[in-house]
Amino acid sequence: MTEMMIRHTHPYGFRSGEWATIRAVVPDKDREFYLVEFPDGVTDFWVVDDPDEPYEFQIIPEREERNGS
Repeated sequence: MTEMMIRHTHPYGFRSGEWATIRAVVPDKDREFYLVEFPDGVTDFWVVDDPDEPYEFQIIPEREERNGS
């Protein structure tokens, strides 16, 4: 399974610069949130499409996942 990774690029973002895996997109009232999980198991909700929350994304292909890279 291909995984989508995300990280905050703003210095005041939660765990800024650390990659997390997007586990789901969760709707709540009139907006959506990413459910993200860090390698140590910590989870958080990050707003989707929020211009004040700059994110960087990375796709981890299946082949790399199997090799543990």
